[in-house]
Amino acid sequence: MPTNAAGTSLSSYKHFVATGTVKSESLESAAYEIPRKRKKRSDSAAVNLMSGNSISSPKKLKSHRPSAVFNLRISEKEVMEDSNEILRNPVNLAVEKLSDCLDNWNPRDEEQMRAVKEALHVSKAPSTIVCREDEQSRIFEFVKGCIDQQKAGSLYICGCPGTGKSLSMEKVVQQVGDWSTQAGLPPVDTLSVNCTSLTKTTDIFSKILHEIKPGKKANTNSSPLQHLQNLFSQKQESSSSRMMLIIADEMDYLITKDRGVLYDLFMLTTLPFSRCILIGVANAIDLADRFLPKLKSLNCKPMVITFRAYSKDQILRILQERLMVLSYVAFQPKALELCARKVAAASGDMRKALCVCRSALEILEIEVRRSAGPESQGPTPVDSVVRMDHMAAALSKTFKSPVVETIQSLPQHQQIIICAATKAFRGSKKDATIGELNKLYLEICKSWMISPAGITEFTNMCTVLNDQGILKFGQARGDKLKRVSLRVDELDITFALQRLIYFGTLEGNQKKTMKAEAEIIFVTYPAPGHLLVSIEFAKSLIKRDDRIHTITILHWALPLAPQAQLFAKSLVASEPRIRLVALTDVQNPPSLELFFKAPEAYILESTKKTVPLVRDALSTILSSRNEPGSVRVIGLVIDFFCVPMIQVANEFNLPSYIFLTCNAGLLSMMKYLPERHRITASELDLSSGDDKHPIPGYVCSVPTKVLPPGLFVRESYEAWVEIAEKFPGAKGILVNSFTCLEQNAFDYFARLPENYPPVYPVGPVLSLKDRPSPDLDPSDRDRIMRWLEDQPESSIVYICFGSLGILGKPQIEEIAQALELTGQRFLWSIRTNPTEKASPYDLLPEGFLDRTASKGLVCDWAPQVEVLAHKATGGFVSHCGWNSVLESLWFGVPIATWPMYAEQQLNAFTMVKELELAVELRLDYVSAYGEIVKAEEIAGAIRSLMDGEDTPRKRVEEMAEAARKALMDGGSSFLAVKGFLDELIGGDV
Repeated sequence: MPTNAAGTSLSSYKHFVATGTVKSESLESAAYEIPRKRKKRSDSAAVNLMSGNSISSPKKLKSHRPSAVFNLRISEKEVMEDSNEILRNPVNLAVEKLSDCLDNWNPRDEEQMRAVKEALHVSKAPSTIVCREDEQSRIFEFVKGCIDQQKAGSLYICGCPGTGKSLSMEKVVQQVGDWSTQAGLPPVDTLSVNCTSLTKTTDIFSKILHEIKPGKKANTNSSPLQHLQNLFSQKQESSSSRMMLIIADEMDYLITKDRGVLYDLFMLTTLPFSRCILIGVANAIDLADRFLPKLKSLNCKPMVITFRAYSKDQILRILQERLMVLSYVAFQPKALELCARKVAAASGDMRKALCVCRSALEILEIEVRRSAGPESQGPTPVDSVVRMDHMAAALSKTFKSPVVETIQSLPQHQQIIICAATKAFRGSKKDATIGELNKLYLEICKSWMISPAGITEFTNMCTVLNDQGILKFGQARGDKLKRVSLRVDELDITFALQRLIYFGTLEGNQKKTMKAEAEIIFVTYPAPGHLLVSIEFAKSLIKRDDRIHTITILHWALPLAPQAQLFAKSLVASEPRIRLVALTDVQNPPSLELFFKAPEAYILESTKKTVPLVRDALSTILSSRNEPGSVRVIGLVIDFFCVPMIQVANEFNLPSYIFLTCNAGLLSMMKYLPERHRITASELDLSSGDDKHPIPGYVCSVPTKVLPPGLFVRESYEAWVEIAEKFPGAKGILVNSFTCLEQNAFDYFARLPENYPPVYPVGPVLSLKDRPSPDLDPSDRDRIMRWLEDQPESSIVYICFGSLGILGKPQIEEIAQALELTGQRFLWSIRTNPTEKASPYDLLPEGFLDRTASKGLVCDWAPQVEVLAHKATGGFVSHCGWNSVLESLWFGVPIATWPMYAEQQLNAFTMVKELELAVELRLDYVSAYGEIVKAEEIAGAIRSLMDGEDTPRKRVEEMAEAARKALMDGGSSFLAVKGFLDELIGGDV
């Protein structure tokens, strides 16, 4: 889609007006600042510019670099220095012409509104593409050089979306055609293919063949690719030797598992008689980096041209050029500048800037319609243009700038310093000393009963803000005498801190009383994996926010996990601000027969029976918090299996947030299930396992066979649907994942309307310390770690299927045989049925331990976190429980997928097919079905995991780094947790 500027006309005074800066809301007192260093024009040109007459032959812009024309902060003294460029008084002319134009602009005029929207539409192709002259010139020279030399070649164009790549290519194709005609050369055959339109990736070769030989089809013995390879390997007749320009847009869609199509396409340019000039265009910045080494080894390394994100000045210039075609002004200059600045800071996507401007225009349109009455047909008020507030609202709907997000993520005291600076620098004063700023800081802290930092710590915090580019220090002998000024726009500060009451007071808001310290109630399903993650999340919240006084965790006994309460107590022993409240036993619990038949139905039924117990416990807690100044219960965080507790939260008028201990992929499935159920109100059919489901948030269609096994059993299916239907009743959904890992899913939920709760990616939530286990003898742990120390780096495959991953003797024998077939070093944790009290060694083939004594170690329970963190561990054969997946990603250890139960099949599919971060052993295995996976299949997966070329080891290591960044100050999960806490506790505390 075209994304760049409008036509070439520099005709109207609007170029002059749009780059000025309105200093007053009053039209009569408005003053405009004139850009410096303009290109000199003739007297007649100057008259035309100021009068609004078109210039028929505009001069071509020679450079893509932004010029000083777009400097919006030029003083009146500098304006006078440029008076030799304008023969008449520019300020008076600008005000006069703006007045005329505003008289002509009427936002209630449908034709005018349509014209402005059309000028700003992304499909509006400009006649001249500004700000991309250098890139276009380089592409044109590349193509021209290939044609001159009659030599094939390849070029790769990359850049973020909305940077003018496709539009520039259209212009270059036109330039090549004009040049070849003028030079008397035969026309160049051009084939433009959008790779997203191909049914199969290999269809691109059919299109190329058809372009070269219309109507020609490859014979049955050779494919289109082979036919092209034969064609370009032999000398052609002169009549058929014209050069061919192939433009493959959206080239990243050609990426297959082995990258074969991509390599074969580029290799066509290396054949001895090839006439192909291949230009690939893609949004993937790193595509060339990922494939250049292989392409180089194949002698087909392409030239690379990168389209950088648009700068603020470039975006502003493009917007102004698009609006020049109009005979009226619909936008305040400052509003356009705000849009350009925000979009450039966030992404540099020109399409985004155009959409923001159109959105701001629609906000103005709605505002005008609401205010219009039968008598409102007269002249439109002079301020009925798109103003700063309209643009700010449109931007906030689209995204927040990094500056805003940085300010919002700062600790409380640093935010107070920014508030103090905002107060100090209002009016004409632009800086203050550290000492003066400290006085204002102390006043705000005193007003809100916040303990202030000492002067040394205050100075250190100011230094941090200086390093982050928010404050600017001047030079002085002593710290207190240093001059401080703001580096960021006051609008950004206002937008970022508008919810804080100490900032609101500076704006003249009425002072509010401080809120009491906060208590959060967690309701956690008492399975060990759920308890572990919930308690770790509670710990992270307490460390993160001093406003939280206590987190109370309500839990109950589970017959199938009798040691869960002891496990939970051991996890919170070191955190006095987390308290466990054990509920009384459930009366008339569901039968265990239901659990073995339909586990999810059992879980939901037992949770429902716990509702009265939670209600009583919550009532007791709340009644003890009635005293003035006491800790205040502010909301519930509920395990996703405990969604019936949303009803209890509503009864006490408390907000409830669902904590999904799994990933965004499962949340996508939960969003899909009720929609499917409304159409097909029955469980899934296992015999239709290859049927695909268009689950939102997934790029790949999801086969039936990788969905949770419970969906094939009527009782469990109904429980899944009932749980999913309760999700919209929550105030928000917290997901134990992070944006970079599941970008598509989180993007989908971010686009949902307000009738679905906001989704907060708060992960990875991990317990990275030794987890207490009653089954692990300390001496066993030491034995395992000592053995690992003796192994080479990345040589060990770790095999473990979780606490419930219990396999029978036949399957264990197949795994043992596979390990002997591969000769791979291994650490194998074998879980046995606790009721049988069998030793894992009794299940192994006779002589296995002796034959593998130098290669491997078998144990009952292993300290998984320490094992994955160890340098000797190079791969993990896993059941794909989400905790295990996150732990493996955190330590950069690739997985071979072997799911067993619950949602693990969907996790495996997500990791292998959707994210390409794991090796497939099995995706649809279900332990309860009793299938035996044979040794040869297991051995093949282990070889692929440890030694195969397709092992995604580098991507897993990159994701490990991304996981850490997500949790760091300013990272995606850090900001999501802050947003959740501000929503729950109140961002004004």
